[in-house]
Amino acid sequence: MWKILELVIFCGLLNPLRGREPGIRSAMSSRSLSKGLLSVMRRNEQFQSHLLGMTLPDIVTGGGGQLGELASIHGLHVVSVQISGISMMLLPGTGIDLFMSTQLNINGNAMPALSSLVSIMVDMKSQARYRCVDFSAGTFKILFEECSGQLGAIEINLSSGEYSDMDRHAIQDSLNVQLTRQICAVVKAILDMVTLRLLGTVNVDLQMGTYGRIKYRLWSLPDISSSHVGIYVDTEVLVPGRGILSIPNEALPINVPSIDNFKICQRLHLAFLDIVLSALFREPLELMRSPDEVPDDIELRNAFESLSLRQDSEDTSRITPPSDTLYLQISLTEDPVVVAGSDKAVLRLTGQIKLVTRNMYTSASVVITIRNVLDLDTRFSVVSNRLMVAVSLSSYDLYLESSESNNADVPTLTWTFSSFLRATFVYLLNGRLSTGIPLPRILGIALTDANIQISPDAVVLCV
Repeated sequence: MWKILELVIFCGLLNPLRGREPGIRSAMSSRSLSKGLLSVMRRNEQFQSHLLGMTLPDIVTGGGGQLGELASIHGLHVVSVQISGISMMLLPGTGIDLFMSTQLNINGNAMPALSSLVSIMVDMKSQARYRCVDFSAGTFKILFEECSGQLGAIEINLSSGEYSDMDRHAIQDSLNVQLTRQICAVVKAILDMVTLRLLGTVNVDLQMGTYGRIKYRLWSLPDISSSHVGIYVDTEVLVPGRGILSIPNEALPINVPSIDNFKICQRLHLAFLDIVLSALFREPLELMRSPDEVPDDIELRNAFESLSLRQDSEDTSRITPPSDTLYLQISLTEDPVVVAGSDKAVLRLTGQIKLVTRNMYTSASVVITIRNVLDLDTRFSVVSNRLMVAVSLSSYDLYLESSESNNADVPTLTWTFSSFLRATFVYLLNGRLSTGIPLPRILGIALTDANIQISPDAVVLCV
């Protein structure tokens, strides 16, 4: 029942935070906003409940006819409310004009004859202009600039007697003033209340399992153009042991997404995805040479068998004692980078592959270190309002960085490591990535099954 108010609340002039770029730039079309407003107004009773039972001041008529002789109408109260139409006009650099048509049924008593009932059906057209001001630390205030009303068609029924044109004009003038005052007061009060509700859909902290949490905050006042409302969100990732990861100040700005025929589009800065992936891969990936610890994959088993044969070899090139347990450990030496083009994205990882031995008597020992640069084809989807990332190996470069054995057969080990990358490391990566990136439900709109577009600077989600 809050959605109508959440939709119309976005207004005002752009007043961005200084410094880094927002991690998300969103856009909503004015047409979608208008349709959503009308739909929600008809489904909910939040607005109506404020008006139902509302009492109006007595109306003193000017004489003439039956009603004139009775002098006044007392006990006027609203018995039914129906929203017949709503629309918005976006005013670039100014704010939003909200237009609303309301049908009201009002009952009362003609005085002094209490038995004479009065029923009034009236069409009321209201116009409110407002904008958002005083942006600070992810919050803002609403400035209600003006609100007016105009009484349209009116139908007056008396249970007995008649009324004159003078009486009709007196009723119209009084209701126009009183209904305008009441409706505008209700709209203003609800807008003030829903501001907190609205900010709660943007200013959220969302957990990424044990890897950290993402802090989303409104970056600026909503940006009004003639075709859409822009909503920009600042992003930070709080990582245990690493502090706060933020988009670098030198990151290039991204444009507001084209809204086309969608309700909302969110443009995710690639720099934002980079820092989230850095949080997911802050800990090294380790795999033990044990059938119980690896998936049932023939290529994977072949890779480890190759290492086992080298481990158990009796020749002088043996690099690990036969009693040792063999581990492969991969860690990143640089932060992950998403490189995107037209409808294609690649996750680039730079790190080290280490061959580590352990036994019950000695500590771990690194015997071989291979530097790797991996390019992984990247696919995006949205599930339960989380951006899901899945990768597959596209290309790799492996370089020997250090070795404890001068006789180590490095080409064979390099081949084994490449087999490990294809068979196992991608599996481990996708396991980490399965946590997903939780996204804010701006205006309560879920992004599940979003249309996904990839550009050189961002990933765009539209629904």
